[in-house]
Amino acid sequence: MRYAYPCSIVRDEEEERASGREAYTVTFPDVYGANTGGWSWDEAVEIAKDCLGVALGRYVKVREDISAPSPLIADFR
Repeated sequence: MRYAYPCSIVRDEEEERASGREAYTVTFPDVYGANTGGWSWDEAVEIAKDCLGVALGRYVKVREDISAPSPLIADFR
């Protein structure tokens, strides 16, 4: 079975002020502990893929139930 977990990617303005670099934070609301970020949008998306895989793998390793993903909703505010 194939699942698609929604994520939230937001610009991290606090990190941008501190570092002077573009920054993004990524969270997966349905997967506890699946949080990451990147210095560009593209980097954040690539790292998010790995982050989700590692987080779901942890559930499998400790034999915990994996929650079903929420419906996907595009929100481009």
